[in-house]
Order: sequence, then C-alpha cells, then structure tokens
Amino acid sequence: MAPSYSRRMTGDDVRSLVFLPKRWGYDAHEIEKLVERIAIDLDAELPLTLGRDLEEWPPKGIARGTGLSPAEVPPKGYDVDAVDWFVEAVRTRNPDLEDSADAWSGPVAAYAKWPLEDERIPFTNAQLRNFLAKDCYNGWLRFPSLPGNRLLWTHKGVGGRELRSLDGRVLARVRRRHERLRFRSEPHIAKSIELVEGGRFTVREVPDEARTSDLLDWDGSALLRLTGVHFDRRARAVIQLADHREIRFPVRGTRRTNALMTAIDEMGNCIARFRAGPGITTERPIEVVIRPGRELTNELILVIAWAAPLLLTYFDPWGRAA
Repeated sequence: MAPSYSRRMTGDDVRSLVFLPKRWGYDAHEIEKLVERIAIDLDAELPLTLGRDLEEWPPKGIARGTGLSPAEVPPKGYDVDAVDWFVEAVRTRNPDLEDSADAWSGPVAAYAKWPLEDERIPFTNAQLRNFLAKDCYNGWLRFPSLPGNRLLWTHKGVGGRELRSLDGRVLARVRRRHERLRFRSEPHIAKSIELVEGGRFTVREVPDEARTSDLLDWDGSALLRLTGVHFDRRARAVIQLADHREIRFPVRGTRRTNALMTAIDEMGNCIARFRAGPGITTERPIEVVIRPGRELTNELILVIAWAAPLLLTYFDPWGRAA
C-alpha cells in the first residue's frame, strides 16, 4: 500500500526535529549545524547533496562519544541510532520525515518533531527526554490501530517460546539457551527454532566471528545469519537472508514500556513492528504486526521468531553481567 502524503517536508520540519540526548553520543553542536544545512537546502529546493557529510557517514568531526575518555566527551550529545536513522531518511528521501496519512509512517528511532505551533524548542536534556518519552508512548498506544497481520511471541514452558497467530495457531516454537553465559540477556538467544509446518532449525555460532550466529537447515546449510546485538540502548543486530538481503531492527523508545521495534529491509521498507507487553522483563510477551502486502512466508516467520527478543535486550545495560 503506497503512503499518501499531504505535503513534502520543508526546512522548518527538519529544524523542528529533536533527538534523544545522550552523554555517549554524537556532538550535539555538530549535528545541529548539519541539520541547519539540510534545512537551508530544503528551503531553497536544492538537491540534498551535502557531499561527504551524507555519503560517508559519520564524517570526521562528528565523533561518536563511545570509547572517548570523559574529558573528551562533548558536553551534550545526541543518541547515535537516532541521528544515524535521521541521516538515512534524509539521504534516501524516506517518507518518514514527511507528513503522511499512512499509519506505518513516522520515525523509527528516538527523534521527533517539536510541535510547530509551539516555537519553544527545549534546550535542557530533561525537557528533551520528557518530550520524546511522551511522543514514543503515543506511538506505543497507536500500535493496536496499525493495519496488518498480527502475531504474538510468548512464553511457553521452561526455556521455551512460541510464535502464534491471534487465533491461537502455533507457527513456530523457540527453545532458548540454558548454559551460563557472560551477559544476562543472552539466555534470550534461541538455540533452535521449529516451524510447525516446515521442520526444525538449529542455531550455531560462527567460529572466529564475534556475535555472529547462523540458523541452519537439516542439511547444515545456512538460511539466516544474525550479526551483532541489541544491547545498552544500541540497535546493532542485523539478520542476513540466504540471498544476502539484510533486515535491520531500529528501536524507538526511552524504556521498554514505550518502545517499538521495526523490521526494515535494505531498501528502507517497513516489514513488521514489535511491541513488548506487560510482565516480568524476561517473560514479556511481544506483539507483532506484519505490514499489509507482506506475505507471511516461512522465511519471515523464522526472522520474526529469531528477532523478537532483540526488543527486550536493547534496554539491558552493559553493567548487568552474570
């Protein structure tokens, strides 16, 4: 279903964007200068050709705070994932930055438009966090109104999960790891996934490649590859399909109770959206909506069953080690 736009984005739309503040992030002053240059080009109806700023992101001079000593950390930073996805939207002219009647449109990371009728842009970190928390929660509340095929990823017995349709039909069963691992969130990781109509698949870590696992068919061939993790409020995990297409999973939220995770293909198209339900952190059910027009294939069922717990591990801090 093609989105319906009421108008194109303008320079003021871009200037009104606010990003989640974060100590370990991009230098806020440099990002604000970049946003202003983009807004000027939009006002002049010029192509968004900012050279190396957007072609080779991030450019030199807009350093990530991660890995710097405290003395080198900018006094104010912006969330890395939020800025990266904003740049991605600008670079690809993604409709996420434009007014749209499509319920599936909108930012997929922690940035939002400050209300245009209110000219006061917040400058304190507390104001920014509160505004973004409310905006994310409003999106969380709108989740039930999203059109599409609905699934539920839920707890089943000791160390098990099931992916079900709303009528209770089981699509896949997931068995988790039980061995003692370094980080508490890692028991979320699947050890095997069984399709009710399609066989059983095992997860094997790839030797000599950190944080990389393959989902293997019965004959040992790799169907999917999971690289990276969602951890410490960074969405780094990527699933690669057998034909080498990639699916990423950005998270928009300030806490588990207002967060949505979106599955996005390499063309920037939304595939599915995830929302964590109430419950104990490790036992929360996860609601899933498949975007209209997407066929629920066995491959997509495997992707959803493997990726769903990323929404839970995203908020686990590095300090929570077993």
